[in-house]
Formats: sequence, structure tokens, C-alpha cells
Amino acid sequence: WLENLETDRDGVAMKLYRVHGHQYNPLFVAWWGLVNLHRHLDKPNDRHLHAFSTQIQWLKSQAVLRPDGAIVWPCYFDWQEGRCLLRSPWISAMYQGVVISALVRAYRMAGDRELVTLCESAARVFEKALEEGGVRTIEAGKVLYEEYPGYPLPRVLDGFLFSLLGLYDLYTETRHVHWLDLFNEGVAGLVANVGLWDYRGKWSWYGSHGYLCPPHYHKLNYLLLGLLGDLAGE
Repeated sequence: WLENLETDRDGVAMKLYRVHGHQYNPLFVAWWGLVNLHRHLDKPNDRHLHAFSTQIQWLKSQAVLRPDGAIVWPCYFDWQEGRCLLRSPWISAMYQGVVISALVRAYRMAGDRELVTLCESAARVFEKALEEGGVRTIEAGKVLYEEYPGYPLPRVLDGFLFSLLGLYDLYTETRHVHWLDLFNEGVAGLVANVGLWDYRGKWSWYGSHGYLCPPHYHKLNYLLLGLLGDLAGE
């Protein structure tokens, strides 16, 4: 994921896309923050801590409050995912979840209560269906959260799994049962529908695109599923 990742003159992560050029993507800003926090905690270094703080300040400054009360971090470029075309500005369950994970850790580091408030507002998109501006869909009577909330649904597995981790982080910090309920709904949807991504019991589909994961994505799915299974006791 760190391929083609650069920073602007303020140190904020930018992703270089073949079609779109350099773009601020909240997923990669949050991800770069988490990478640097991990490096700092592994071996304390002010440079890495400063890089983490820089990403957090950018996320705070770029939070968008919608009329429905949800906080979102949109992408301001069009994106084609399989047969699904997302028009700017668009949001993502994965991106919201990873941002929540980064902000929760920033709160633990600095005690800025505003970060928890941002996270709770950010999680509101998990309550809403795609048609209502959310990231929630139903398959086989169960809930799934979409990395790419548009039709036809790309249903990318790792994005769904990362979004669940964000909800779990928020519940762990706040102990508000509502966030645990949203997490558990997603886990129940995963359990009921995990076969959508299974290829002959030996590999994983990337999404509904009709192609198999490359090895690094398959390993990522394997690790995320194991971690979520441990967290959920499932």
C-alpha cells in the first residue's frame, strides 16, 4: 500500500494514481499515520511521532459534516471499481473505518476528546443504506459494509474487514454498545456470506469483479479474517 505514496511539503500523505495524478486519499493519510505511530511505538522517534500527528491534524481539518450529522472524509476524484463508477465526492466504509482506527489511537496518545466525537459521528454512515448516503447493504438478510458504495456492488473483501476493525476500535474506546452492535451486525453478515469470496476452499476472490486475489491480498484476507474471528469469538 505504500507504493506510489509521497508526502506534500507539509508532510501529508498523497497517493500517485496513474489516471488522477497526486490525490489526497483519507485512507492513505490515516494509513501513513498508523505506519508512523507503529514505528514510534516500536522504537521511540520524534520524527515518526510528528509524522503521525501531521496526518491526524489533516484528518481533523478535512472532516466534512453532512446535514444528516455524519462526519465523512470523501475522495474528490472519480473512481472506477470493476463495473461500478463512483463520482466525486464519494465515501467508503473502509476509509471511514481506518480513519476511525487512527483517530482512536491519536486520542489515546494526546487525550483530545474532539477526536472521539469525530469518530462517533464518522460511524454514523454504517447505520445508513447506500441509497441514504451510507455504506450499508443487505445480502442474504444480513448486513455488509461496502468499501465502494455503488452499483453494481464491487464487494471488496479486505475493505469490508478493515471497516469492521474501525468499529471495534471505536467500541473498545467508548464502550458504547451501539458501536458493538454495528460491529456484530457486520460480523454476522460476514459469517453468512463469507462464501461469496471463497474459491474452491483454497483461495479468495478480490470482490465481485470475477478475478482472484494476488498473493499479497489473499494473505491480507487470511490475516484479517483470523483477527476478526478472534475478536468476535466466531
